[in-house]
Amino acid sequence: MNRDYSSVYTYPDNTKNDSDFLNLQLSHAFNDKWAFAGNTYYRKYNTKTFNGDIDDSSLPEVPGQRGESTYNMTNGNRCHVSGTDGFESEPGGKCNGLINRTETDQTNYGLFGQLEFADTIAGKPNKAILGAGADLSRSKFDQTAQFGVLTADRGITATPYFADGSDYGDGIINLDGETDDRRVQLKGTTTTWSIYGTDTLSLTDTLHATVSGRYNKTEIKNSDQLTPSGDGSLSGTHRYNRFNPAVGLAFTPSKAINAYVGYNEGSRAPSPIELGCADPENDCRLPNSMAGDPHLKQVVTKTWEGGLRGTALGGLRWNVGLFNAENQDDILFVANGATGQGYFKNFGETRRRGFEGGLGGEFGALSWGANYTLLDATFQTNDTLPGNNNSPASDYDVTAGPTVDIDGKSIQVHSGDRVPLVPRHIFKAFASYRITPRFNIGADVFGVSSSYARGNENNEHQPGVVDYNAAAGANRAGWTTGTYLGKGKSAGYSILNLKATFEATPQW
Repeated sequence: MNRDYSSVYTYPDNTKNDSDFLNLQLSHAFNDKWAFAGNTYYRKYNTKTFNGDIDDSSLPEVPGQRGESTYNMTNGNRCHVSGTDGFESEPGGKCNGLINRTETDQTNYGLFGQLEFADTIAGKPNKAILGAGADLSRSKFDQTAQFGVLTADRGITATPYFADGSDYGDGIINLDGETDDRRVQLKGTTTTWSIYGTDTLSLTDTLHATVSGRYNKTEIKNSDQLTPSGDGSLSGTHRYNRFNPAVGLAFTPSKAINAYVGYNEGSRAPSPIELGCADPENDCRLPNSMAGDPHLKQVVTKTWEGGLRGTALGGLRWNVGLFNAENQDDILFVANGATGQGYFKNFGETRRRGFEGGLGGEFGALSWGANYTLLDATFQTNDTLPGNNNSPASDYDVTAGPTVDIDGKSIQVHSGDRVPLVPRHIFKAFASYRITPRFNIGADVFGVSSSYARGNENNEHQPGVVDYNAAAGANRAGWTTGTYLGKGKSAGYSILNLKATFEATPQW
């Protein structure tokens, strides 16, 4: 990409996303003490992909190995090896390309309502809220894989044959003595019932205490349309429930400054796709395939936070804060095998802590604001993860020689290693200018620093040639060296958005 940003690894590579969203809100005050608020929403996502990919499972049976992989366009024969070595009927082993098609369709809808009550307790102002509601989700995921041949310009020429478990003749099955079936047809439903409440008591004119809690009960049902039950089936029912409490104090000695401190807990259940790709023995190429769904635990987050905020002379708004969030049973996607393949797993504990600060204000017709976050996201549990593409991956014992298969390399993750895909620095800023009382123009900037790539959980990957046997002085072909590409990081980036708003009437 440094040479030619428009270049591609393989093609075609098409993704189409559609999203529809509707949200309705209602609020009504019955009197000075009682009020009601509620909302209902509908959201629909649809994603279709049409991608030409290299078929990693066909390697190393490529030109220069067991014969040239070709597709005979004249007689419609499937991919075959030049000569008569008996592999003409094995497209899973000889077709080095695939056309992968996927479609993900998800619908979410929900209804929530809450009663609000304001009064005094022992002469002290008090406000309470009690609410309940439900979130429902219906999802469908389909995938097919069509055999093809990689052309010289990295395109894929499709054949009439699919990786659907078929026997393509002569009694020879597709791949390594097993049928090659990469189809997926999965339906999933997620239903969450919730009840929640909060109460804020003004202990003094300047000190306010809040206690709240929320109970969630979630049921996830996966239904495999191809293999309804048995080995390899994606079908399964998973249930989760938890009560999450929160407490906080706010101190406001004057209108110019406010101090706060709080503790809260939160949780989320795994998604149907995470549950459908949680088997270490069956890698997934997200979002292109799934395998049997072992149970995953729900993620529980426990957070402490505190800070100061206020208004300085001239109306300058400012805020500073510290936070520390511990995730128990965090769900991570672990790279395993070829690029992009892997599985979801519960990974002990991770921690996200840091600092955030912001400034903002108005100068005549100009409004502006900026916010910076220093985010330290680290693993807090030691673990051993797959690391086939990681340069320090261990697969060689200097005294005993190779200890595992070349496809079984692993990396050691230690407490304190940074979590991939999470930037350390985050910056946001905006400005809006009122040209007329009804017409505004503005811009906002979002920027993040670099982050470690998935597969570099140990933060140690380096590009280049690595000699595993240098310490032993041995020379064992296939185990001594490896050439590794990439820096193991994704570069930082920034996004600039421009916008304009027009107020036709005070109501619109």
